Amino acid sequence: MIFLPIRSRRSTEFLRKANDSEWPLHPELSRCLASLPAEGIESPYADNTLVGLYGKNERLARIWVVERLLVEEAARRRLNVMAASSPSAAASPPYTADCLRHARLADFQYNNAPLAANGFSFTVCSTTESPNSTYWLLRSFYDQGVSDHVSVRLDPVFWGPSDSFPQTMYKMIVYARPLNWDGIGRLKEIHHGQMRADNPAENGEITEFLWEPRDDGIHFVCEELTSARCVEYRGARYLHAIYDPGKRSIVHLDGALRI
Repeated sequence: MIFLPIRSRRSTEFLRKANDSEWPLHPELSRCLASLPAEGIESPYADNTLVGLYGKNERLARIWVVERLLVEEAARRRLNVMAASSPSAAASPPYTADCLRHARLADFQYNNAPLAANGFSFTVCSTTESPNSTYWLLRSFYDQGVSDHVSVRLDPVFWGPSDSFPQTMYKMIVYARPLNWDGIGRLKEIHHGQMRADNPAENGEITEFLWEPRDDGIHFVCEELTSARCVEYRGARYLHAIYDPGKRSIVHLDGALRI
């Protein structure tokens, strides 16, 4: 089996399905792969890692393109559902499903992957086209013991019967300098900054943040601007928090996906 170097876990599964003639959707996927024009598979050849490992493998390049098209289409449909739903999230999927009509938040089980209730598994609404974008956030709610005080929106696309729903888990190595909370607590004026993507045409344009001292604490606001290319399927993430220097703790946290 060939392992794709980018988004390896999802890509490997996609490649396995593409090679599984017994999979019910294999004929449709095969026709989709074959229908790509020659000029449509040029973008994978611009990926140095892919070409360096496997050369210009045409089948692998076709799988690379179709996988990304499917991911973008799922993200586009997610935003369409969210934008078209009524002010009440209960009027949009998956809340309209029978399995959730009588479910309370306390009825969900969590096993470091999806949330489960009444024989079905659910994920927190993805904030980007990648389905693991809220995985670490959800896990932190349980690790920090605040899950009973947090409200989340379930994803309208990624949910289904628990017996066939993938129980995906992720690992990550993170390096960063710890925040200087004493310095933040002593701020007297706004501290702000901006981060730009290495390849802004790919996903996001910029991410801006600020720390602002107010009467009720130090407010943190962070917001991103998505690129024009992906604005139809990628929302802009927004986060707001309040740090209380006297309590040395975050006393408020909210976030949103702006579409």
